[in-house]
Amino acid sequence: MKKTILLVFFVLSLFLFIPKIFASKIGIVNDSIGINFRSAPNTGDNVITKIKYNTQVTILDVNKYTGTGCSDGWYKAEYNNKEGYVCSTYISIIEDEIGTVTGGYFAKVNTSSYISVRSLPNGNSTRLDKLITGTPVNIISTHPKASGCSSNWLYVSYHDGKQGYVCGSYISTYEELTLNSSEYTEEEKAYAETLSKNGFPATYIPYLMRMHRDHPTWNFVAVNKGLNWNDVVSGEQGNNKIESTTTTELEYYIASGAVGTEGGNWYMTNSAVDAYFLDPRNFLSDVFIFMFEDLTYDSEYHTAEVLKTFFGSSYLSSDEYIGYFLEAAEKYDVSPLHLAARVYKEGGANESYGAITGTYTGYYGTCLLTGYYNYYNIGANSSWMEGLKYAAGAECGGSNTFGRPWKTRKDAIIGGANFIATNYISSGQNTLYYQKFNTASAPYYTNQYMTNIMAPTQEGESMYDTIVELSLLENAYTFEIPVYNNMPDSTGLPNIANTDNSLKSITINNKAIDNFDTDVLEYNFYVTKDTDTAIINAVTNASTSTAKYETNVKLNEEKTTITILVTAQSGHQKTYTVHIIKVESVTTINDILSKLSVKVTDNYMKNISTGTSANSLILNIRQADPNASIVYKNANGVTISNTSNFATGQTLQITSSNGESKTFTIVVTGDANGDGEITILDLLKVQKHLLNSSKLTNSYLQAADTNADNSVTILDLLRIQKHLLNEIKL
Repeated sequence: MKKTILLVFFVLSLFLFIPKIFASKIGIVNDSIGINFRSAPNTGDNVITKIKYNTQVTILDVNKYTGTGCSDGWYKAEYNNKEGYVCSTYISIIEDEIGTVTGGYFAKVNTSSYISVRSLPNGNSTRLDKLITGTPVNIISTHPKASGCSSNWLYVSYHDGKQGYVCGSYISTYEELTLNSSEYTEEEKAYAETLSKNGFPATYIPYLMRMHRDHPTWNFVAVNKGLNWNDVVSGEQGNNKIESTTTTELEYYIASGAVGTEGGNWYMTNSAVDAYFLDPRNFLSDVFIFMFEDLTYDSEYHTAEVLKTFFGSSYLSSDEYIGYFLEAAEKYDVSPLHLAARVYKEGGANESYGAITGTYTGYYGTCLLTGYYNYYNIGANSSWMEGLKYAAGAECGGSNTFGRPWKTRKDAIIGGANFIATNYISSGQNTLYYQKFNTASAPYYTNQYMTNIMAPTQEGESMYDTIVELSLLENAYTFEIPVYNNMPDSTGLPNIANTDNSLKSITINNKAIDNFDTDVLEYNFYVTKDTDTAIINAVTNASTSTAKYETNVKLNEEKTTITILVTAQSGHQKTYTVHIIKVESVTTINDILSKLSVKVTDNYMKNISTGTSANSLILNIRQADPNASIVYKNANGVTISNTSNFATGQTLQITSSNGESKTFTIVVTGDANGDGEITILDLLKVQKHLLNSSKLTNSYLQAADTNADNSVTILDLLRIQKHLLNEIKL
């Protein structure tokens, strides 16, 4: 009976202590000046921090709290790992429950057009920004499909810490674009070796291997003309423009002092943008690979059906116009799909576009432009009107090459194809890439078809979309991919976000890693054998970066390895590794000293050579007694970094795990003046000591005793001299 009563009481107690649970929701700050995040639901309570406009917060409880200063009630919320309260008036709730938090990882925009950053995960919400292809983003969380996106929505950070939602269909991670060598089959290992032998650098191969696995019929050809990478970037400077309507971050992409042309929408790009779009590795993916396709005519798949699909509902999909393109392709050995993509990009798919109506009544200079057509905007360096002047040929002061004047649409389509084939494809510029960036034939960086720096990506993606729609993706395509000498490991668009992905410190069980250096990525840390848990704390250098690691680590093995992944605001990542090693516990200073290579006499720590790093000795002390406390100071008593080398006169205070403490003065053999080196100055110091003109004392006297015979004599002077002559090493 007693057991039954106890059981009922226990079950009831469980119900009594069940907390009230609410599903978390996403909230977005909708006030343009931001809101206060308070410690309690009252305007008079402490402000924990201010949260910026359009920032995401987690609403812990959608039931509102009453309080002063907010007539609509207060939400209990979480922000930056702290709990507090926000006025619900200034928060927009997303009805879907909070998405899957990924922990943050690097990705980039992987489509030729810009993508919109939205205030909420649906296509009808406010557009915050426009991001061009290649823009790096850091994915924070994933959210369910909603209007405006066929894939999941992603909550991302980008540029200078801005945040918002983007459609996941247009975002790719490095892992999605590459194939890691650890995943290769035996056959793939052989293929990777073939790619390397055929001229592809190691940085190209992960991208090519991903495409090879997905499309084994594709053929990749490395083309190396012997051009130096820096020369290529320099040669392209001033040749490229970006359209202002594609980005809200234009000022970071344009050259200094650039002004808008062609209606004010096109601006010269800076060298960093040139480098990004010049680097073939940034476009080795299914979406963009067709910018490297050989553009000669192939009757097997360059068919009327392909062109009709490409033009869709445009007037150009009629049999009449399809016939013009196929006639031009066969006559001049050029891909009709390439011609179609070029016309589409230049605006010719719109029947009312001025360059192809034939009815424009204006002038270019003294040339009346009525009655001329130019589908490819050939000669249109500043505007399509200039292109019509070119189409007029001899009738406006030009020549009648390529069948000019083009007075019909047929003439313009076929004559323009003749121009493209003659001036580009047959002369070696046989890919979209080479037509934009002439690194194929001398004189390099000239005879480039277009100034739009994004044209190859845009036309390449158009070709890819058409080929996918026609189920022709597994044809045996050949892609000619440029390779340059002395290329950097990677290139990226200018990024205004903080790129600092380093740590300031690492502490384990409240003890800092003594020899920590932000640029050193691997460490050993010693603990006693009875230590079963390690509490880890990592502090980032930049407040805008994040560190991802396990905070509470079980030490079940003699050696436990932990990793700390630091992600900068820009998405750049760095991994620190710490090996936690168990050793026997030591309790006395003498026990510690017995395991060191130094000699201790009368509180002097001797037998230290010049160039000995303090880190190495301190690491040995830690290994001998993981719980020892160490204070390292210079000769003036100021604590210094243990990344420096030892010098005579410095001190090292050791407090062992049993509380015993001793301070030792450092003696570097031969360093009689305390600068950590052996130079002519040390020779003079010893000489003056022997002549009684300036006596050495304390640690400096000990350092001058180079042969350890407890006296400084002419022999020590000679030994220092021999060291300077490289006859001996002190």
